[in-house]
Amino acid sequence: MEMERQAGFLLALLFLANFLTIGADSSGRIQYIGYSNALLNTTPWKITCLGLTSSDAVAWTRNGESIQQEIDEKEITQEDSPTNSTISASLAKLKHGGQYKCTKNSTFSHTLTVHSEANGGASTQTTQSDSSLTSKVASASNPNELIYAYTEKNLILPCNLTTVTTGSITWTHNNATLKETDTLKLSKDRTQLNITKGLEDYMGNYTCSAGSGMPTRFMKVVPYPIVKLPSLDTNVVEGEKLRLTCEVTPGLGAEIEWIFDNVTYTKGTERINITTEEKLSTLTVYDIRQEDRGNVTCKVVFTRTVDQFASSYTTLLRVTNKFAALWPFLGICAEVIVLCAIILVYEKKRNKAELEESDTDQSPDTKPTPNKDSEVRQRK
Repeated sequence: MEMERQAGFLLALLFLANFLTIGADSSGRIQYIGYSNALLNTTPWKITCLGLTSSDAVAWTRNGESIQQEIDEKEITQEDSPTNSTISASLAKLKHGGQYKCTKNSTFSHTLTVHSEANGGASTQTTQSDSSLTSKVASASNPNELIYAYTEKNLILPCNLTTVTTGSITWTHNNATLKETDTLKLSKDRTQLNITKGLEDYMGNYTCSAGSGMPTRFMKVVPYPIVKLPSLDTNVVEGEKLRLTCEVTPGLGAEIEWIFDNVTYTKGTERINITTEEKLSTLTVYDIRQEDRGNVTCKVVFTRTVDQFASSYTTLLRVTNKFAALWPFLGICAEVIVLCAIILVYEKKRNKAELEESDTDQSPDTKPTPNKDSEVRQRK
């Protein structure tokens, strides 16, 4: 008995120690998502700080120095909500590169690297956010490459090169000189390429250049990004676990978040687990309850695309009572019992009626008349 008490005490201490360890990591709740690379004077960028509370004082810094002046001068735009803070710029500048933090007590930071066009296809190290908050799929091989997703009826590829002469721009498609067609047309000054059909032949790598030794713009056109769940309806028995796998297009910097019970999850909790592979994200929810019934959404932002294309897929979760299979069985049993009762009552009434008929057949009126001749012989 004494050993059992000691074992229970040790278990309680271990549980308390584990709880305190989890609580000590509270500063890590502030996480970041956003661009890791941008082209100088060409592409926009955006960084979002997540997990803020009312006690957090938002003060964005870059490499430890405040950027409030740039925000006040509208060079950088800041948008805040109760739990998030986002900064962005329409065009990247060299000074925008660095490590960003939204609060002084933030454990993580987000690194933005700004590349000049002159670096063209040179290999540049891509630094990802220290955050483990979001599920990231593999990025493109060329960090300077601008990725355009064909999501509209037509797609325009701009060639924003400086110090070029009108008409001197050359275009290539998949390392070959671009050939114009009715659905693949260049503007008169050759600074824009208009793609009016999302044909597979038009997907791939594009470049525009003003000539040898001049800056080159690298672009890539990809089909409509995939976000897919197994079904529009999902049935789970109460008390069992829900497991959903969301399939996404790899190579586009997919940042995946799950919306379950009207709450957004980007990392696991005690009851919820989120795992990610190259092109799959799996949501597992343990001990499903009746109140969990509703929509479950896989929401994806493809951050490597120029417009940060976002898409989602929703399934309706239906929770079946764990005793649901028992009710039909009980109904059948009840029907059998009622049927047996009806048969017993009917048989009892029938037996009673037969007994009454038998008694009626043995009444005095039906007895046989005695023979008179036999009575006379007896007197003699």
